[in-house]
Order: sequence, then C-alpha cells, then structure tokens
Amino acid sequence: MRRALLFAVLSSCYAAPAAPVVTLTFAVDAPPSSEIYECYAFDAGSFENRWVKSIAWTAPAPGAVVLHHATLYAVSDWSQGDVSTCWDMPAAAAGLHVWAPGGDALTVPDDMGIELPPGATKLVVQVHAIRIGDGPATEGSVTLTTTDARPARVAAWRPMSAPIPALRPHMIDTSTAACTAGGDFRVIRDWPHMHLAGKELHGAVLHQDGTTTPLVDVVPWDFYAQKTYDVDVAVGAGDQVQTHCVWENPTDNYIFAGPKTTDEMCNQSLLAWPAASAFWTGDCP
Repeated sequence: MRRALLFAVLSSCYAAPAAPVVTLTFAVDAPPSSEIYECYAFDAGSFENRWVKSIAWTAPAPGAVVLHHATLYAVSDWSQGDVSTCWDMPAAAAGLHVWAPGGDALTVPDDMGIELPPGATKLVVQVHAIRIGDGPATEGSVTLTTTDARPARVAAWRPMSAPIPALRPHMIDTSTAACTAGGDFRVIRDWPHMHLAGKELHGAVLHQDGTTTPLVDVVPWDFYAQKTYDVDVAVGAGDQVQTHCVWENPTDNYIFAGPKTTDEMCNQSLLAWPAASAFWTGDCP
C-alpha cells in the first residue's frame, strides 16, 4: 500500500513547531487505462500560528502515469486515513494551491502570508492521476515555505464557480455566475480551471458604479497550459465577481459536469487580502 510521506525537519512530537520549509511527497498512480482521485493526508497541527509564504510543486517525471492536477487543502475534519480514494473533498476543505499542466509556483510578497483556516488538523494533497500505459507509479511533491512572524498583510484563497450545463454535441455553450463581495479586499492572484472542452474563461469585477474591471481573459483556453495569473484589482463590498465560461463540444455525445477530464468544470479561485474581509454574501456557486 502506498503511504504518505512527510519529508521535513520536524520532531516526532505532533505539536512541535513546523520547520520553515516542509516538503510533502505523494504517489501518482491509477488503475489500468483509467483515472482516479487519491488523497494523501499530513498532520497540520504544527502549522498553527504560521503563514504560508510560497508553495511550489514538483511534478512526476513523464511515464506511464500522468498527473492531471494536484490540489493542496487545509482540512479541519478528516477521517479518511493517510491515503484514501477521494473523488470529492469535504465542503469545509480550504484550497491553498493547485498544480496543473503549465502551472507555476505561488510566492507572495515579503510583507504577506497566506493563512491556514483556524482549527486545520490536516494538509491534504488530492491527486488526480491518469494511467496511459504499463509501468510503475511515480512520485510528486509540494514544498511549503512558512513563517511564524505574523505578516502585515494576511491573504486567503476564495473559490467560486459557474454551473455546468449539459454541453450539446458539436455546439458552443456558455455559463455565467457571480458572487457578491461581503467586504473590501484586493485580488492578487486568479486561478481559472476548465477541462478539455473549454474554449474561453473570463473573470471580471462588476462594480456598483456600473464599471467593470477584468480579472482574467483566457482566450483560447488551453487545458495543457494552465496557470495562475498575477492580478491587482480592488473589490468593494457589494461588488460582484463574475465567472464566465465558454465550451465547444467536438464529440457526438453530451458532456456533463464532473471531475474527470472528459467531464467539465468552470472554476475561478481568487487569492485576496485582507483575508478577514474577503468573503461572499448571499448565494455563491
């Protein structure tokens, strides 16, 4: 059985202070000619009162198993063990960063840090792996650089999405959704995500005065060249942040919402500060 490994300069005591640099190593494997989501859980108790300065991924070497994407979460309630199959994460999981083909590392400014949610007990790496041939499993890793000095600016990730319609064969379909800001905050990174049928993804802030500020315009969407985007956009309380996706279905079958590469998504996650006022009000997909 594959086991989650934590390679870091940590003492064996659960409550010991975390090392400034921690590397989490995970296996990448899937059943023959198939794909799977698998989760690797690591103790997060030692990260209390620490802030993340950077997150960098090391993708596995090319081989029989492909890493579609990997997501790092902080979780307060986890009972699935160190290694488990997890097509869906708990609703309370807070995303910290995502690696996908073409993705890059996350590094925040010197005076900023990303908060882990209060009460986080586990860091969970969710791996989406696809087996394309015969051969051994491979390994990937994610490295976190942290600090125990409270930064002047505390940031946090705030996710949003748009609903996925039934994508008609050989047709173009769209979807749009918006979330209303509960406070004033500033967006410094934007991570858009779609799958193979994606054609365009647009993010924008609809201000209360009737003006619009773009966040991202990914045209054309390229599933194999995904990344996060540096932005610098102010959002005021009551403004709406919009996500708009365009798909083109080249197949003879309908495509539906789901986690597989042959399904579709329309997600946009924002890294914003101050964390305390970066939240949504009302209904937010």
